Amino acid sequence: MYINSHISNNVNQLITLGNSHSRDKYAFSAGYPGMYLSSMNHLTFTDGRTYIGQTVVSLTGIPVPHGYGTMTSLDGVYYRGNWHQGQRHGTGLQVDPSSGRTYYGAFVNDREEGYAIVTRSGYFGETRHYEGFIYWGNRHGQGIQIETMANGSKTIFEGTWEDDVLEGWGRYTTTSVIGATQTYEGWFVNGQLQGQGYMVDSSRGNQRWPVTFAAGNVINPPVGMGWV
Repeated sequence: MYINSHISNNVNQLITLGNSHSRDKYAFSAGYPGMYLSSMNHLTFTDGRTYIGQTVVSLTGIPVPHGYGTMTSLDGVYYRGNWHQGQRHGTGLQVDPSSGRTYYGAFVNDREEGYAIVTRSGYFGETRHYEGFIYWGNRHGQGIQIETMANGSKTIFEGTWEDDVLEGWGRYTTTSVIGATQTYEGWFVNGQLQGQGYMVDSSRGNQRWPVTFAAGNVINPPVGMGWV
């Protein structure tokens, strides 16, 4: 949820400015002709959002977040990090208490994009942790996702993501409460393992067995070692 979309295009929403913004209280912002960068300001918006941090003021006298600061909305969602002319841009942390989602990483032109760590907690004690590349708010590029249940069991996905789903060669691992692991390697198609691949089971000597996948399931488990 974006808490600050294009503030510079909605300056009419600004109703109060905590500090005086006369030009002599601002340092000239190098590289931005006609704009002055403040050391600290407190902005309040008509929708209840508040911003504390650096701002930049144009020659028309309109202040927008620019530099480093924190924006907080009425529902508790907040972003703390770098801004560029009213947009989240650079490295930042965004936290949504209602959904349990935390994003720490790169932002480009007010969107989540670049390398990041994303975590989300569930209602039953489970957590999801993703570390890798993001594009337009979706998992896109190399990454690893770890899902941990309340009882301590884990599911791990590793590989290349495209538009929020795994595509291409990757790995899927399950870890039980007692630490036993099963790993499946192969080609992901639309998020599911398909075709030829491999299976490794810690309870069977960690040998790498060739298997065939269909819609994410093993359709020909290896013969021997108690498989069939």
